[in-house]
Amino acid sequence: MRLPFTFCWSISPSNILDFILTKLLKIPLCDNLLQIEMPKTPLTEILNDFRSYRPGNHREFLEEVRDCARKTGLKQYALEDRFSAALYLRALDQVRDFRWRHWCFTREYILKRTSHPTATGGSPIITVSKRPFFKPPLL
Repeated sequence: MRLPFTFCWSISPSNILDFILTKLLKIPLCDNLLQIEMPKTPLTEILNDFRSYRPGNHREFLEEVRDCARKTGLKQYALEDRFSAALYLRALDQVRDFRWRHWCFTREYILKRTSHPTATGGSPIITVSKRPFFKPPLL
């Protein structure tokens, strides 16, 4: 049974953090599997630093997925024919869509409602950027 978002908030802020992190941990898996490269920005450095807070077995799993995708050339293989390239692009679009929705949520419910110089988790997202570190393509 899925709990409504408001119910999670009513329990405690740490529970909502657990809820959000559960969803967010799927994105690093997609990044590693799909071999998505991030731009070199201050925000990317912060996000990379967050990796050190993950449980050791989770970090090892994500690193293994990244290494396997690189060794096998999964991205290149997927782009070799039209059908697999279309599936690969659909997967990329899902990651892009999640990131865009996450940015909108962050902007609306964190950045617009605080004067504190750092966002949740202590990341200085407010001082780093007033806009997302990626720009979604026009569809």
